[in-house]
Amino acid sequence: MKLWSVVAVIVLSSAAYLTMQFRAPGALSVDRPDQPPIQLVPEDDPAIEAATARARATIDTFLAALARTQNPPKQAQLKVRTEDEGVVEHVWPVDLRYQGGMIYGALGNEPLQLENWRLGDAAMVDPSEITDWLLIDENGLQGGYTLRASRDRMTLQERERFDADFATHF
Repeated sequence: MKLWSVVAVIVLSSAAYLTMQFRAPGALSVDRPDQPPIQLVPEDDPAIEAATARARATIDTFLAALARTQNPPKQAQLKVRTEDEGVVEHVWPVDLRYQGGMIYGALGNEPLQLENWRLGDAAMVDPSEITDWLLIDENGLQGGYTLRASRDRMTLQERERFDADFATHF
């Protein structure tokens, strides 16, 4: 079981198989076949910092929903900052369960740069390491604060594509 840890550095680089486009000032989007796009932003981005602070301040809402046995959310995901051999990346674990103060799940996206992580790898997350969370239930989206901050910067066309891919109401 891998344990993610919080660090204070983000590394942006490209690979030959990736298509990168600037989507907003200070943001870079990476489009990959059969994977959701990745938004890369500067480490000190004020909107993302505020969104992360809001996610951390409201994590109890997420944990309570995750623990519900009656009417559980249709979807529950976390965004966690992890480091692998000096490379930092935010990843989204899925298939989550909360037990003994830790969250267990599986990596829900193929990492861009992490050499030792793959889609589906088992993971154990301390709630203090979370940088965002989202729930989807009959009321739509709850949380997803960094997604909302990124979405706010998109052009109308990009937002429509994002909304169609995400299949929920913002």
